[in-house]
Amino acid sequence: MNTWTDCHEGDWFYLAIQEATNSHDYVHKDKIHERWTGMNADPDWKQYEYLGGICPI
Repeated sequence: MNTWTDCHEGDWFYLAIQEATNSHDYVHKDKIHERWTGMNADPDWKQYEYLGGICPI
């Protein structure tokens, strides 16, 4: 799991950061909540970065 030195379990934004920065499988618990069922490999985010101001996609 990706963790961040400036994001702690007691912080109000902790769950949102973990949700957004960790690729995972899940099942819906209800219409709003989910339960993580496993972790996925991190995607190759480099393919989405701009190189010299030119979008590679």
